[in-house]
Amino acid sequence: MHVFTLHKEIMQDYRSYIESFINTKGQSIHAKMNEKIESGKLWLKSLIQFNPSFKKDNSIDRLILDNVIDLSLKRIFDVYDLYQYQVEVIKLGVKIKCIVVI
Repeated sequence: MHVFTLHKEIMQDYRSYIESFINTKGQSIHAKMNEKIESGKLWLKSLIQFNPSFKKDNSIDRLILDNVIDLSLKRIFDVYDLYQYQVEVIKLGVKIKCIVVI
């Protein structure tokens, strides 16, 4: 499957999911909700990265020392080598607390 087609389908599915919870009676409220949905206010701008070499990056220890993640996560992730994209996603997730990784 083409990655951009997949992204578009995921965004459409997410939009349908969000819209399934919206039940407005007033026309002006409904119009405002549609305006916000159309403008993309309900989701963040996509971050798409290509890294075919999967460059190695910081260790779990480094992320703990930099206070990016909690020490307790060392038990879970210590056996894994982290790649650059994984470290970027972890740092982004800690900041905004709302991410989807495909």
